[in-house]
Amino acid sequence: MAFRSPITRGYLWRPLKMNRFSLLSMLRSASLSLLLALPLLHSCTSEPAAESSSPTSNHIMDPHSNARPDDAVITHMDLAVRVDMEQHRIAGTATYHLTVRDGAKKVILDTDDGLEVSAVRDAAGNELEFALGDSTQLGRALTVNLPKDVKRISIDYSTGPNAKALQWLAPQQTQGGKHPFLFTQGEAILSRSWIPVQDSPGIRFTYSAEVTVPKELMAVMSATNAQERNADGVYHFEMTHAIPAYLVALAVGDLAFKPMKHPRSSLATAALRH
Repeated sequence: MAFRSPITRGYLWRPLKMNRFSLLSMLRSASLSLLLALPLLHSCTSEPAAESSSPTSNHIMDPHSNARPDDAVITHMDLAVRVDMEQHRIAGTATYHLTVRDGAKKVILDTDDGLEVSAVRDAAGNELEFALGDSTQLGRALTVNLPKDVKRISIDYSTGPNAKALQWLAPQQTQGGKHPFLFTQGEAILSRSWIPVQDSPGIRFTYSAEVTVPKELMAVMSATNAQERNADGVYHFEMTHAIPAYLVALAVGDLAFKPMKHPRSSLATAALRH
C-alpha cells in the first residue's frame, strides 16, 4: 500500500519484509563487493591525498548562495542598526569576523535587490574595494577585496522598500491598534534582503546586536533578550551558539514579556493597552 507524501508529492512505501536468511545473504554480498573494490580504490590513489590546510574546507558549496566559504567564511557578526518604522527602513553596519584561506583575496556575501551598500572598511577603518553583482534569482553577490591579513570587515548598508524578509504591519493590523509592528522572516534565503550576509544554512556564526527603535516600542531577537522596555529605545542582544543566517530574527513593536514555568522560557507578545 502506498501513501501520498504532502512534502515530496511522491509516495512512501511500507518496508520490504524479509526473513533473516535473505538479510544475511544481502550483508554477505555487500561485504564481498566492498572487499573486491578496495584494491581498485587503492590502485586509483597510489599517492595519499594531502590533507587540506584550508580552515574552511569542511563547507559544502551551496547553489543557493553566492558565498565561497572555502576562500573566506564569516564566524561572528556584530550588528548595529536603527529601525525606521515610518520609512520602513533598516540602516546600520554589519561587522564580520572572518576565517580566510591562505592566499584568498576576496570574500563574497549575499545581498538582495534594493539593499544598498555605501561602504566597506577593515578593522582599522580603511575603506575596502567592493562590487555588487548583477541581479539574479539569488539576489546580488557582494564581493569585497581582502588585502593581506584582513580578517574583519564592516559593511555600512540600508534596506530597500521591498526587502522580502521584512514584514511591516500598520497599527490597525495589530492587537493594540496604536503602534506599527515589524518582524523578519529569513527562511529560506531571505535574510540577505535585510543583512548583507553569507546566507547559507551550512555557514553558521555567532552574533551580537545593538538595535535602536522608537522609544515607545521594544525590540526582540533570536538571542538573549531584555525583559523590560528601555527608556532610550536601544536594545542589546547576544547569541553565543553558531546559527545559520536564516535564524537571525528581529521583531519590533508594542511588546511585553511574560515569564513561563520553565526558568529558561518566556513569552513576548503584543501588549494589550486598555
